[in-house]
Amino acid sequence: MENKYINLLPASRLRTIRRDYFMRVISIAVLFTALLIIVFGILQVPTYTYLKHETVIQNQKLDSLKAQLATQNVQDTKKRLHDLNTNTIFLTGLSNVPMTSSAIRAALSVNHTGVKILRLTYTATVSKIKGSEKMTLFGTASTRSALQKYKRALQAKSFINRVDLPVDSYAKDTDISFTMTLIGTFQK
Repeated sequence: MENKYINLLPASRLRTIRRDYFMRVISIAVLFTALLIIVFGILQVPTYTYLKHETVIQNQKLDSLKAQLATQNVQDTKKRLHDLNTNTIFLTGLSNVPMTSSAIRAALSVNHTGVKILRLTYTATVSKIKGSEKMTLFGTASTRSALQKYKRALQAKSFINRVDLPVDSYAKDTDISFTMTLIGTFQK
């Protein structure tokens, strides 16, 4: 005789057994999944604590760098502002100083017959004192009277406050070398 499995249970009971079987399989699968999640979570704790510690360290470094950068920027900005203010004062003062070419033109516009100007220097000062520009003329005069006329002509000009000519310039009668210093505004 052959041994065949014959199921003599009614259909409703078979469904109940199958359902119980699937419920057990699903329960074991859920339990196994929960166990895997718990193990995975436990294994992630060291990684989390390490990353948390590194985040704190990096935030401290960032705060330190921000503080250094802020201090450095403030100092750099203060230095730049001081330099800018200094330059502004200097440039504002330059607006009151005559241009070199106009100053030279004004000084050379004076009649200098018999006087030969060989060289001149001009120093424009940036100060609040108007008329403190200085020009030095180097030259030769053919006669003493030509040099005196030139000096008086310079003194007569309104843009020249003072003419300084050393007395020893009058020592010779002809071919007199002189150095004359003019102080004034040099603006016509």
